[in-house]
Amino acid sequence: MEKSNKRGKIPQSDWPAIMARYEAGETLASIAKTYDCSPPAISYVVSRSRARNSEIDTSAAVDADTSAAVTEPQLIKAHSSEAAAEKYRKMAIR
Repeated sequence: MEKSNKRGKIPQSDWPAIMARYEAGETLASIAKTYDCSPPAISYVVSRSRARNSEIDTSAAVDADTSAAVTEPQLIKAHSSEAAAEKYRKMAIR
């Protein structure tokens, strides 16, 4: 962790260390003192880190679902404008 003269952005490279300290039971206020910021700023880092981790977990699950879906045929619902255009094309052919 690098301290700067100004209050401001906590480097994302420090976020894993902040998460480790928070998950080990350290309070937001204690962590905030180290970074010369407010406890809500640390809370923001914690919530963003959790959101980012859940996005990674979700994308891994989507990748697994996509690979399984390749072998199974799936129906795709057309947009309403595409369906209407197809209906008019069929009517024009008659």
